[in-house]
Amino acid sequence: MLKDEVGRLDLNLILVFDALMRHRNVSRAAGALQVSQSAVSHSLRRLRTYFDDRLFARTALGVTPTEKALEIAVTISQIADLVRTGLISQAAFKPEAASRTLTLCMTDLGEFTLLPTLIAALRDASPGCTLRTVQAQPAEVRAMLESGEADLTISAIPPAEGEIYGQKLYTQSNVVVAHRDAVGERGITLDAYCEAPHIAISPIRGKATLIDETLARLGRRRRIVVTSANHLIIPYLIEADPTLIASAPRIIRLACTRHELLRVLEMPFEAPRFDVFQYWHARSHQDPFHIWVRGLITQFFQHHPLLDLDRTAGS
Repeated sequence: MLKDEVGRLDLNLILVFDALMRHRNVSRAAGALQVSQSAVSHSLRRLRTYFDDRLFARTALGVTPTEKALEIAVTISQIADLVRTGLISQAAFKPEAASRTLTLCMTDLGEFTLLPTLIAALRDASPGCTLRTVQAQPAEVRAMLESGEADLTISAIPPAEGEIYGQKLYTQSNVVVAHRDAVGERGITLDAYCEAPHIAISPIRGKATLIDETLARLGRRRRIVVTSANHLIIPYLIEADPTLIASAPRIIRLACTRHELLRVLEMPFEAPRFDVFQYWHARSHQDPFHIWVRGLITQFFQHHPLLDLDRTAGS
């Protein structure tokens, strides 16, 4: 009887369950598995019969796992990982033959900086692969990496502790973005900086930024009039209101090149530099596709002209 029961849960069903857990969407799971949606739906029906549970309930955005699905998800994920890393990865990896969906978690500025080059590289070397980006609060990232909802995150804020690997990509400093009519070609003093109305960029809800923490240690504070999680709104807000200024990573200059009315200036005080890493979960550490993609991303940032690089970045 045990042999018969195990035989009913074949390898395809395990991979379908794992894909549904990671993508929470039938069509995306089908795309990742390179099968039709009807094939995934058929496998789901078999899974429901086997486990005598609905497993995944439909929602407006896709599917959500039941308590039973969450209970068995870790075990099935481990089996699926063993298949991918222990069997599939034994074959010689060929980017041109790969057909995967790569999901990156990053900020809007990260997308602006990396995606054009990464899309071109993937279309040239691995045309069967597709790219997807998501944004999340830092506290959410570890779970996304663990579940496979995200393959990589590029961030200056490390995920919560867990089986997470990290590789430093570059070191960056902040600059001031202002309207040329407000500052001309000259720099900006600390007094003028603190008195000007600011656009603050805060990736973590309710937490002070490094800039505000540094100003507090100097006994100063800036006058924030709007807070956003998105860097790329900065040029448009300053053009709409030339009195506004903002502080952002130096690479914001790329987004300002088409805005002739803007000036990018050095900070009027010693603001802390910060390191940006790519992070991934242990489940994909030995995956040949992941290794290849991580290499592409590392090469891009090592040769970017607007980055202050530490060439000895390690993992």
